[in-house]
Amino acid sequence: MALTQWRTLHAIMVLAVLSDILLSPQANLAPPILVVWGFGAFFTLTRLHAGGPRRKADLISSLRLLIALGVVLSLYLYELHTVYEAASAPGIEPPHLVSDGGAWVYVLFGLLAVAELTDFFDGRVARAEGVTRFGAVWDEEIDAYFVLLLAVIAQRYTDLGRWVLLAGALRYLYVLSLHLIPETPVERSRAGALFAKTACAVVVVTLIGTVLPAAHHSAISRSLPVHANAAALGLLAASFGWSWYRNLRDSYRAAAPRRAETFTVLRGLIRSLLLYYAVPLRARRRAAFYRAFLSPGETAFDIGAHLGDRVRAWRRLGVRSVAVEPQPVFARLLRRLYPPRRLGEVTVLEAAVGAERGSAQLRISDAHPTVSTLAADWIAEVGGHAGFSGVSWNRSVAVPVTTLDELIENYGYPTFVKIDVEGGEEAVLQGLSVAIPALSFEFLPETRERAQRCIARLERLGTYEYNVVVGERTEFLLTEWVGPAQIARTITESWPYAKSGDIYARLAAPGETSFPRFIAAEDAATNEH
Repeated sequence: MALTQWRTLHAIMVLAVLSDILLSPQANLAPPILVVWGFGAFFTLTRLHAGGPRRKADLISSLRLLIALGVVLSLYLYELHTVYEAASAPGIEPPHLVSDGGAWVYVLFGLLAVAELTDFFDGRVARAEGVTRFGAVWDEEIDAYFVLLLAVIAQRYTDLGRWVLLAGALRYLYVLSLHLIPETPVERSRAGALFAKTACAVVVVTLIGTVLPAAHHSAISRSLPVHANAAALGLLAASFGWSWYRNLRDSYRAAAPRRAETFTVLRGLIRSLLLYYAVPLRARRRAAFYRAFLSPGETAFDIGAHLGDRVRAWRRLGVRSVAVEPQPVFARLLRRLYPPRRLGEVTVLEAAVGAERGSAQLRISDAHPTVSTLAADWIAEVGGHAGFSGVSWNRSVAVPVTTLDELIENYGYPTFVKIDVEGGEEAVLQGLSVAIPALSFEFLPETRERAQRCIARLERLGTYEYNVVVGERTEFLLTEWVGPAQIARTITESWPYAKSGDIYARLAAPGETSFPRFIAAEDAATNEH
């Protein structure tokens, strides 16, 4: 058992006993339970430190605990003797310590005063011997239990009400609160430490003074213990309140980077939602656009689905969609936006697509999540261009990587594949070994050479014809479909736009879907070199 676990269990037990007292202030077994639990709990604490408390200071602290436990047990035995000796006693209240105790109350007061003096001596001895980690913990826990026992004595055997139990409960409530608000790791200031020690000492002295019969002789003095203990309790509450405030403040400051990151992610998410979902009638126009490629019941892959604006259009057409998105936030959102249904079923796969199956680091831009990418070399290419001047890829996560061939094996042969993976389009096509009837892939003016390599890759898979769409438009730029050479010239020599575009490719001969075997052999030879 670790010290943290011991403290948690100890606090739960103490608060459970105090709760029993609050529910049944007189007829309960709190005193003997606290005595038995105290012996067991602190014996266990010594076992957490090999060899137990060996230093003189630790032994002096132990004397404080033994005296307090002995006083509580003596009072309870006195209670049994004077009250429960009679056969008709089950409902009689415990004796009033001040009025019924007699001269021996002064003996108890003296013992408690001696116990409090040990707190002064063990500190001096510890400083002379050298403070140990166990000694500090041992002294702290005994102080807390000492206050608890004094509070129970004051509530049970004097005129003070149940509110005084808060003096014994505060420290244990603080221990449990550390599971919600971690304690500040830095040391207290000297002023803060002095204030905490003073508050504890004032509470102890006030509670011990409450048992003196002389404190209750006159009408004025009878109210004095109430006011004195209320003031002491307020002082102790202020001490713990300051610790709670400090922990909360420092936890809030420590979480500032995480809050800033969360805000950035949220801002990027809202930007994407506005970009793809806030334009009126866009989904209807996209559905009309894709009707030339897809029919109800067919399958389409959305590689780099992001928020699924293509999936939304395909669903209108009754198309089965496989949305592949590696960013966890957007994959979860896609599952919420597109729960499965019979018509236009959507399958969301949280993964990236590349040349081969495995895993890779996805570089994420929380502020601009649409440009998150697996391609580190692509980031180097576009980073110096004006369009990416405000973009930073602030973190990376490991994501699983699949291939188009594997997707086809698992989800069936697609009629259309949309690829938008920020520089990884060529790698995606390298993982494809069969011609697809139609597909699209994004390109940037800053990285035209990548687009040309994608075109070359497609031509090795089949005979395609091409067209291009500017940005997020839903109409083709060219009035007719063209061959690979002409589309390459269009995006290099005749591209008048600063924004990106999507190159669309469709098989010139619709029946051509077989993959030439010499391509596979050539790729294997290339990989060997």
